[in-house]
Order: sequence, then C-alpha cells, then structure tokens
Amino acid sequence: MRLRRCGQSLGDERRQRRRDHRERQQQVKHVQWDGSDFALQSFRPNHHNGDRLLEKVFRLQISGSKGSVVGISEFKNWPTKVSGSSWIDGGTIIGTPYAQIAFWNYPDGGKATKVVNVSEHMAAVTISVGQ
Repeated sequence: MRLRRCGQSLGDERRQRRRDHRERQQQVKHVQWDGSDFALQSFRPNHHNGDRLLEKVFRLQISGSKGSVVGISEFKNWPTKVSGSSWIDGGTIIGTPYAQIAFWNYPDGGKATKVVNVSEHMAAVTISVGQ
C-alpha cells in the first residue's frame, strides 16, 4: 500500500497509480541484434486506457554497463494482443500479427509494406536468406 505524501491530493495519487500501471505494462517481448543496436520488441499503450496496444521496437546502444535508447520504431496494424515475435533482416522486420506474415521497413516502421495471409496465427517467424 502506498501512503500519500503530505499535501498530495487523492487525485494526484490516482494519477500516479495510473502512471505506475502504464510503466508496468511496458514489457520486453523479444530481444535481438539488428546489426548495430539491440532491438527490444515491446509495447506500450497508445490510448489513455490501453485499449489498443501496438508493437514498438526500442533500439538500444550499450556502452560499458549502461544502455541508451537511440530510437523507437512504431508499427501500424501490429497489435500486441496477437503480435508473436519478429525477425530483423537488414532493412526489414517481419512479424506475425493475426493470421499473417507482415513486412515493415526497419527501423522506419509505419505501415506494413507486404502482408501474406496464412491459415492460422503463428507465434514467431524465422527467416533464412537463400542463395
């Protein structure tokens, strides 16, 4: 239980609780190396009540024992509820929303550049570059 600080109103306490809840909702689902940075597939609410969560990739550079966020890629039509994992290959990230395999520009994000419909939702995708 959190005690209110002296002078903090009940409204302030509720706002702090909502802020704490939003921070807990931000979770890392998948980590991979994109060739220059660590890419952390994560999500966070894009509406005040979190009714629609969209995937984001946080790019981190590590120096010594510290990491810095150097960019955030946002992806349209990639809801975290059915997101699965992703695979980064050069300038493309591939994900599995719904019963689809979708391709986005990476790290640009935005709308999918290509969508392949499949019969069932897949939890993950791995790509092997052919010769």
